[in-house]
Amino acid sequence: MASSTPAEKTGYALGTLQTALISSLIMGPMIGGVFMHLTGLRPIFFATGFLCLAGAIIVSLYVREEFAPVTGSGKVQLKNNFYHIFRSSELRSMFFLLVLVQFSIFFLAPFISLYVEYLQVQKQYVGIITGIVFGITGLTSTFSAPFWGKRSDIMGNKKILRIATCGMIAFLLPQAFVTNAYQLMFLRAGLGLFASGTIPVINSIVRHATDEKDRGGVYGIFQSGYLVGNLIGPLAGGLLSAILGLRAIFLITTACVCLAPLLIRAVNDDRRPHRS
Repeated sequence: MASSTPAEKTGYALGTLQTALISSLIMGPMIGGVFMHLTGLRPIFFATGFLCLAGAIIVSLYVREEFAPVTGSGKVQLKNNFYHIFRSSELRSMFFLLVLVQFSIFFLAPFISLYVEYLQVQKQYVGIITGIVFGITGLTSTFSAPFWGKRSDIMGNKKILRIATCGMIAFLLPQAFVTNAYQLMFLRAGLGLFASGTIPVINSIVRHATDEKDRGGVYGIFQSGYLVGNLIGPLAGGLLSAILGLRAIFLITTACVCLAPLLIRAVNDDRRPHRS
């Protein structure tokens, strides 16, 4: 999408892609849970394989690409892609910001159900309240991601990143002090609204800051950074929650996101936003 979208619409296109990703994260477990209840576990694997095959067929039939192999000396090497990222202060900062955002989100994820129970929700409602707390973050992210992408095309990437990360801080910090699950729901909904503004804008910056011949490898490394944040977040959260308690991990997450403005400073403002 990044390579085939006009430059002035990159943010909106990547925001729409982010909506698709978040929607699948919400719908997949929900639909899978229903089917598991109706059919058992084994048919779920066949259904998953069929859906992957359907995706391959869609790409084969409908995706059109004007591809020309990169000409030059030798093969593209992984170390060259890393060198391309880390020699650029802008790409380097966006890589660490991506890891930071995903780390902060997944730092908390495994402990939401424990936190809901800690807030003295009646035992028979813990499951459904936890599901709503999880789902509402994804739901607000789904609807707001295209908005952020479109606004970045108009206002510029740096400004949108500042707004999004400041919004995340504003909705993360109070979660450490809530006294009931309904307050937590509201704050998690607000967090989803602003968190969805980071990934599409980061991807848009990568698109503008990378030569076309290097984009595939660079996006691959950024995807690895995305997964690294998803991996180390729960591990660190589990360790620190055992030592410091559940409320403390919300304070730690907020402190992590407070580092974001230092990384955003490296974003190049010379590319003027496209006004409409």
